[in-house]
Amino acid sequence: MGEENGGTLRRIGFEAATRIDRHDSGVSWQDYVPGGGVVVGNEIELQLDLEAILDDDLAATGAIEFYRGAEDPPERGPGRDARGALTVPLSRWRPGAPRLVRLLVGLWIFGVGEGLVVASELGNSPWSVFAEGLAVRTPLTVGTATVAVSFALLALWVPLGVRPGLGTLLNAVLVGLAMDATLWLVAPATLGVRVGELAVGIGLVGVGSGFYLGAALGPGPRDGLMTGLHERTGRSVALIRTALELSAFALGPCSAAPSDPERWPSPSSSARWWRPP
Repeated sequence: MGEENGGTLRRIGFEAATRIDRHDSGVSWQDYVPGGGVVVGNEIELQLDLEAILDDDLAATGAIEFYRGAEDPPERGPGRDARGALTVPLSRWRPGAPRLVRLLVGLWIFGVGEGLVVASELGNSPWSVFAEGLAVRTPLTVGTATVAVSFALLALWVPLGVRPGLGTLLNAVLVGLAMDATLWLVAPATLGVRVGELAVGIGLVGVGSGFYLGAALGPGPRDGLMTGLHERTGRSVALIRTALELSAFALGPCSAAPSDPERWPSPSSSARWWRPP
């Protein structure tokens, strides 16, 4: 076959075929089939199909570490792509430069999007409502409260047996930092501008999600909790996700100031509780 372009992994493969007479190797056993014919023919056909992957390309994927130490869960073992070619698992802890850049850019874009949504004061994600509730009660900003909530959720992974990755830890830190940076830069604006902030923020959250999820370096704190509960309880992902989001939404006002309802965070008003670091 010779060299072939196998995508990001450079491969080289060979095929060979031949025929031998089994009697030449001293194999003479034989039996007859009732009604005529024999069980084993004298001529044996041999076919070889060999494929090798360039060592540097294979090492860049983390597959060597995977097979030596099984850093990733067993379910991330090798499979086959649409062409039937063997695929190798991607390490969650030792990414190449392209995957790392993709992760960092995606998380920052995601955080900027969340920050714009908060700044618009026109709607919020449930977890941002919860983070704002903490920001009301504590010296934390919305972003640092988001970081604190993320690490608290990671602690819940332990009894569920969920395994993190580099992307998990960076998610827990960078999203909150990007939110605070965005809120520090965005000034109060008119309703028309705030509508634009909301629309752009939602779009950036989607784009950022695509980038960091595509890096395959581990789920975020909230996604990992969802999948862990799904695997432990057998309940549907949709049900568990809905329950988690509603819980965060409900706990936002409760964690703020029950005696002062005017300061309760809500999905329609957010940024006025943010305090610059």
